[in-house]
Amino acid sequence: MNIESNAPIPVCISYTLTMKSREFDWTDSDIRNVNLCRGISLDILAEAGSGHTGATLTLTSPLYLLLQKIMAYNPSEPNWPLRDRLILSCGHASLALYIQLHIAGYDITNEDLFNFRKLGSKTPGHPEFLVTPGIETTTGPLGQGLANAVGIALSMKIHGQESELLQNSPKVYCVVSDGDLQEGISFEAVSIAAHYKLNNLIVIYDSNEITIDGPTHQSTSIEMERYFHAIGWKVSSVPKMHSGDVDVKRLASKILEDSKQIKPHIIFMHSEIGWPSPKYKSKAFVHGNLLPAEEIVQIKKLLDLETIPITKVSSEIYKDIRKGNRERRIFRKSSTPVKIRNAQFDYEAIALKIKGIKFPQTISTRKANGKIISAIKEVHPWTIGGSADLTESNGLSLENLFGLDNSLEKISNNLIFGVREHAMSAISNGMATDSINIIYCATYLGFSDYQKPAVRLSALMGLPVTYLWTHDSIALGADGPTHQPVEQLATLRSIPYFAVIRPGSAEELKLIWLRILQDRNPVGLILSRQDLDNKGMTGTYPSDAAKGGYIYDQNFSGDNPEVVLISTGSELSLAQKVCQLETFQHIKMRVVSMPCWEWFMKESADYRESVLPIRVKLNVSIEAGSTFGWEKFTGRTGLNIGIDEFGASGGSDALMEKYGFTVAKVQKRICEKLRALEISSQ
Repeated sequence: MNIESNAPIPVCISYTLTMKSREFDWTDSDIRNVNLCRGISLDILAEAGSGHTGATLTLTSPLYLLLQKIMAYNPSEPNWPLRDRLILSCGHASLALYIQLHIAGYDITNEDLFNFRKLGSKTPGHPEFLVTPGIETTTGPLGQGLANAVGIALSMKIHGQESELLQNSPKVYCVVSDGDLQEGISFEAVSIAAHYKLNNLIVIYDSNEITIDGPTHQSTSIEMERYFHAIGWKVSSVPKMHSGDVDVKRLASKILEDSKQIKPHIIFMHSEIGWPSPKYKSKAFVHGNLLPAEEIVQIKKLLDLETIPITKVSSEIYKDIRKGNRERRIFRKSSTPVKIRNAQFDYEAIALKIKGIKFPQTISTRKANGKIISAIKEVHPWTIGGSADLTESNGLSLENLFGLDNSLEKISNNLIFGVREHAMSAISNGMATDSINIIYCATYLGFSDYQKPAVRLSALMGLPVTYLWTHDSIALGADGPTHQPVEQLATLRSIPYFAVIRPGSAEELKLIWLRILQDRNPVGLILSRQDLDNKGMTGTYPSDAAKGGYIYDQNFSGDNPEVVLISTGSELSLAQKVCQLETFQHIKMRVVSMPCWEWFMKESADYRESVLPIRVKLNVSIEAGSTFGWEKFTGRTGLNIGIDEFGASGGSDALMEKYGFTVAKVQKRICEKLRALEISSQ
């Protein structure tokens, strides 16, 4: 799903922190219902012409167990604040989940099920946030869903920790596969979950020891149960039944186990992929392939399914299921909710606080940004975020940094993520599904490469995560080319529905934050390590900074410039100094600040023309990064001053001199280009 403008996000403003103890029952009727679901899934897969048969068959019973027997939710109000959450991290099994959501009463029709994987349907190939009712987050890239689940559980903990009944808050259930637990992000995420003692998180690991390439022993020898125990998880195991099917009764007993230990819980659910296929169970083929028609006939015989093909979900399945969920929901709703303080997103109050911040004449944008975030937190306590072990370097506050004692009395909204950029970003996505939260995360721009898969999913889901990337150019200095970003700006700007913003001053940054909080869309803030000039300038500065591009300064009065210098961030002051040179006083020269390409391109054509006129002698871009993409603003005959090679180790001033970011060198290149254009026009 591509989201151009921000859509409504689920709101969690209160939690009821009590659970009803109850006997679990698993009857012949439930077994029949599960088999009917397996049968219809085979027909839907055949209708779609593609899909993942193995996990769909295997996970039908545990998903039925969770949604029809254990979880509390409200199908008529999918964002009901008191609901349990279910994340299918192995998103390739989406059909099994869609069928259970349909049965539970969510707005998914039988026709929707048979439109599985078709263009524009409610039932896409992998679960997509805001497309299908009941889907909590977009999953598919393995490991992302698990990390999102950690974020959701962490957010719920932070919100609910004012209550003494913390241990019994709504649960986050996450179903993962062998593939999920081979991705590196998962190891980052589960270690964070253990550290923050997220005992509201229950992970069901479908351990069938098969991936696309074959048995998992070919690629891994980790003793997973010992690993999870060692890092601080509660570990349970459910052997598969003799037939090969999942032992649902034992799984249920582990899920409902009343444990007071403060740990996340992983249940190793041992299974046989593709069961009950006589020919293909436990084979890699069944992971991502359809089964032959004759094999489907054999499976249906084994499951005692007489109607072939099944064209709709049998009415048998609906008996008592929705009644049971209503009872669970009514109990939770009737209990006394624990209200969360200041559970309002008061934009006007936050904006007033930001506007009142005073900055010195020179300040780095990383430090200015830290002051802005601290100000937001004073007004809105659910401003939650942190850094990947670079808190002070990223300009963020060191106050209440740890915020977690051994008794779990308090988790600060100023989080420690450790050196885990990828999981930090995906966890932030999970926390951002709660619209009361203002979520941010930080590291160096050069390390954004570690975050890219999660950033892409922020954009895909339209989640309002603000990524803070400091040390934005070779000007960070002597750490050398491993830390100096070059191509990262271009890479991030290529992501659809993601705004990349590189402010040239603290005053620009204030206005940019006001738009970020108003739009509530995913953005990346590119921030300087070095101090930047923060005094007011001529032209429309700074009132149009939030438009993404505006006239910053010019050496003449009126319109119709001959040369336009377009710049961002720390190079903005360089562009202005060039504009003020005596050498160029005979040329009408304009400086345009372009902090955000994406915002500027959304402005009207008339506004864009007023800032960047079509008829000029020369457009020049000046940015200490890759020149890739700047031609959209400078044109075929424009001049793009940037860095199209890796940096070097050395002092920041020496590096800026070496790579041409001085007044004299920029002046020389502009003069050479103007002479070349004059010659070519003769």
